[in-house]
Amino acid sequence: MVEMEGYSEEEKRLAVGIKLARLRMLREKALHNRSIVVEDAEGNIKYIPAKDLVVDAEEEYSRLLESAPSVKRILGSGDTETTES
Repeated sequence: MVEMEGYSEEEKRLAVGIKLARLRMLREKALHNRSIVVEDAEGNIKYIPAKDLVVDAEEEYSRLLESAPSVKRILGSGDTETTES
């Protein structure tokens, strides 16, 4: 589980917002069979199909929401996307 203790509400909201934006971007790219460009530890460019990353991103986002219930209340039910969306 992602630990959010010690972070302000603003920092928690920011972290959740970034994860949500990443998840939305991956879903959109996966919908169109696109890849994500990343750099590995050795500096090599890699192309990873977005569909390969969506499930992990959804799980990561869900864990983050579980660790920051106050942020979930602030976001409201409309922005707490999970795999069920």
